[in-house]
Amino acid sequence: GWRIAVPNKRELTARSGGVVRRVIICGLAGVFLALALNATAQTAPPKSIKDLVAQLEAAPPQPERIAELKATLAEPFPAQAPPTDQISFLRRQARAAEELGQTGRELELKRRNAELARGTPEAPRILMDLATRERVYGDYTRSIQLIEELVRLSPSAGFLISVYGRLAGDRVVMADLPGAEEAMRQAEQAYQKSMSNPRGAAWYRHIWRSVLECGRGNYLSLRGKLAEADAAYRLGIAAAIDDAALAERRFTQFGNAAPTPDVSNAARDGCELNYARTLMQGRRHVAAEVMLREQLRRVIGRVGRDSPQVASALGALGGVYSRQGRYADAEVLLAEAVRIYERAGAEDGSVLVARTRGEYAQALYVRGDYAGAVAQVERWTGDPARNPAQSATYLMAMAAIGQGARALPLANGQLQRVAARFGSNHVLTGHSLGAKAMALHAGGAKTEALELYRDAVRVIADARKRSSDDGDESLFKRIFGQILESYLLLLFEMQGAEFAARFPVPPAVEGLRVSDMLRAGSVQRALAASAARASSDQALAETVRREQDLGEEAATLLRTLPSLLSAPPERQLGTVIADMRKRIDTLRNEQTKLVTEIERRFPAYANLVAPKAPTLAETQGALRDGEALLTIFVGETTSFVWAVPKSGAPVFHAAGAGKREIEALAAKVRRTVDPFSHGLPDVPPFAL
Repeated sequence: GWRIAVPNKRELTARSGGVVRRVIICGLAGVFLALALNATAQTAPPKSIKDLVAQLEAAPPQPERIAELKATLAEPFPAQAPPTDQISFLRRQARAAEELGQTGRELELKRRNAELARGTPEAPRILMDLATRERVYGDYTRSIQLIEELVRLSPSAGFLISVYGRLAGDRVVMADLPGAEEAMRQAEQAYQKSMSNPRGAAWYRHIWRSVLECGRGNYLSLRGKLAEADAAYRLGIAAAIDDAALAERRFTQFGNAAPTPDVSNAARDGCELNYARTLMQGRRHVAAEVMLREQLRRVIGRVGRDSPQVASALGALGGVYSRQGRYADAEVLLAEAVRIYERAGAEDGSVLVARTRGEYAQALYVRGDYAGAVAQVERWTGDPARNPAQSATYLMAMAAIGQGARALPLANGQLQRVAARFGSNHVLTGHSLGAKAMALHAGGAKTEALELYRDAVRVIADARKRSSDDGDESLFKRIFGQILESYLLLLFEMQGAEFAARFPVPPAVEGLRVSDMLRAGSVQRALAASAARASSDQALAETVRREQDLGEEAATLLRTLPSLLSAPPERQLGTVIADMRKRIDTLRNEQTKLVTEIERRFPAYANLVAPKAPTLAETQGALRDGEALLTIFVGETTSFVWAVPKSGAPVFHAAGAGKREIEALAAKVRRTVDPFSHGLPDVPPFAL
C-alpha cells in the first residue's frame, strides 16, 4: 500500500542536506557573456550540412584524373636517365600515390627517392616531405630520425625554420621540454637570420612566418597552452594566405628552385587542421567547424570531388561533428570520405583509410548500427593488433550483435595493449575493461564479468573527475551507457541466494548507485570549470587552472604515445617511451593531488563538477512515511526500475523495453492527443 511520490531533484537535495547550496553565479555569468560576445563576432555555421552535400553533388566526378594518376604509377622507372630525372620521376609517382590514398606505395616511393637524393641539392626538401608523411602515418621514430638528419645537413636558414619548428613539436612529444624550448629558439633565430636577407624576405617572408608560427602553435598546443597556441595559429594561417598571393609570381620567377603554389595551400590546410584539433581540445567546436567547412569548400574547388584530399577534409569535419554529438551529420560526411577512398583505389591497409573507417564506425556505433560498425573495422587488411580503428566500441558492437565469444580473445589483447599504453586508471582502460566484461557476460561467465564491470565503472568514474580524460561526450555516454546497461542486467540476473556472497550490499542497492553515474555531463563540468577560472575566488581559479593545464598536457602525451608504440620493436625509442610514461605518471599524480585538494578546499565546486549520488540511507531519510522513490534507467534494449521505500529493501526490476520501444510508444500516445498533425477522422483512440 505504498503511496508513490517522486520528489523533484531540488526537494530531495534539500531534504537530504544537499551537496551544492550555492553556484558560482559571477563565473557562469562571465562564461555566458563571453559565449554571447563570441557568437556576435563570428558567423554561426548552418544547422545542417545540406549545403556541403549540395556542393559535393554539384562537383563533377573525375574518373579521368584517377585514370591519369594510376597511369603515372604504372610507368616504368627510367633506369638509364640522369639522377635528377629519376628523382623527379619518383617525386611525381609518389605524389600520384598520395593523391590516390595508396599510402604503402607512397612511402615506398618517397623512401626510395630519399636514398637516391642524398648528397644532392634536392635532399632537404625530399627528406622533409618524407618525415612529414612518416609522422602522419604513425611512424614517429622514423620521422624524428629524418628531422635530426636534416639538422645535421644544415640547409638554408629559411628551411631551418621548418626543421626546428617540427623538431620542437617532436621534443614535446618525447617529453623533452628543455629540448623543445631550445628547438623553438633555434627556429626563431633562423627566422630572424632569413629576414635579414632583403631579397629573400621580399619573396619568402610570408611562408617563413607561416611555418614559424604554425610550428609555434603545434609546440604550445602540445604543451597544453591553448590560448597561446590559438594566437600563433592565427598568425600562421594569415601568413599562409598572404603567401598564396605571392606564390604564383615566385614560382614563375624562380621555377623549381621555389616552393610551388601548392606549398602555400598545404601550409594553410595543415595549419588549419592542427588549429582545429586545438580548438576541439579546448571544446571550441563551433569555431573548428566554421574553419573546416571553409577548408572543405576550398579543397573541393581546388582538386575536385574524388581526391583523397577531399576525403581527408571530410574526415576532419566529420570528427568535429562527432565531438558535437551530431553523429547523423558525421555519418554522412564520413561515409562519403570512405566512398572517395574506395573510388580512388586506396588500400584498406592504409593508416589514413583505417582512421577514417574508425571514425565512421564510431558514428555508426553511436547511432546503434552495430553490424555496420563491425563491418567497417574489419575492412582492415593488416595485423589486427595494429588496426587503428580497433577499439572498445568495436568489441562492444560485436557483443551487441551476438558475437561475444569471438570478441573475448580480442578483448583480452585490447585490454593488455590499452593498459600498457595509457595506464590502469585511464578512461580508455575502463572502456576496455567494460568490453571484456560484456564478452564474458555474453558467454555466461557471470562472476568473472561482475568483477570486471566493477573495475570498469570505478576506473571510468575516477577518470571523470580529471580534466581532458573523456573527450567526446556523446561517444562516452554511449559507451558508458552500454557498459552500465549490461552491468545492471547482470546485477538483476544475480539477485538470487546463490550469488549473495558476491555482494557486500544487495544487487538492487549496487545497481541503484551505479545507475546515477551517467547523468553528470561534460557540458555541466566544462561550464563549471570555465566559471571557476573566471571566478573572483582567486585561490579556486588558480587551482582549477593548474589542474586543467596538467590534464591538457597529459592528454596530449597520451594521444601521441600509441603512435610511438605502434612502430616495429626494432624502431621503437625505448628511452623516449619510458621518459614519456614517466612524465605522464608525474602529470597524473600532480593532477590527482589537485583534484583531492579541490574536493577538500572547495567542496561546493567539486560537487558541482562531479555530483555524488545520494546514498540509500540519505534517500530513505528524505522520504516521508508512506512515500517511495521510483527511479528509472532506460537503456538501449532494457529498462530498469527501482522502488525505494521509506524503510526496508528496495525492489529492482528489469523490463524488456528499451529506448527505441519507449520512444515509439511515447510517439503513439502523443499522436492521440495532437489535433494538428492529422485530420480528425484519423485520430486513433486514446489508450495507454
